[in-house]
Amino acid sequence: MKKIARILFYVNIAMMSSLLISCGGSEKKEADEKLGKLEIEIPKNLESNDAAVQYVNEMNLVVDDYAMLMDELVEEVGEYKGMKEEDLGMMDKLKLTTAMAKVAMESTQIMARWGECTDKRMNMEQQLSEEEIEALNLVYKRFEERMEQVKNRHEEFFAEEETVE
Repeated sequence: MKKIARILFYVNIAMMSSLLISCGGSEKKEADEKLGKLEIEIPKNLESNDAAVQYVNEMNLVVDDYAMLMDELVEEVGEYKGMKEEDLGMMDKLKLTTAMAKVAMESTQIMARWGECTDKRMNMEQQLSEEEIEALNLVYKRFEERMEQVKNRHEEFFAEEETVE
């Protein structure tokens, strides 16, 4: 089961990364307090573009929502790392199933918000220069940094397992 949780974590990261765009949310302050402060950078050449500023702010909220979801998942199921399914009791299996269902439901909502912003960004890009479009990509750097914070916060969970044969 722990492998399922870990696989789901990486699948979610891959899905979010592959969309390469985002929007809306409410976890910024909580994420900064729990994972560490990450500044929201509005590129100088976009400061006067209200749509771009709104996009960057919304993107960062979605990133924080997602990071908090992954952090909570590891907190809830991290204790099961390395355990085999047959070694889990009924309550353990129920806890894992509940955690997985929560992540599936909440990540779907986050993905929907991410998709809405993808549309907004695509429309906005039609009026932006290549340099301005590149500046928007700073939000992806912040996404990677937030995911690294989750990984560092739960080093033991993400440590490579040694296999003994």
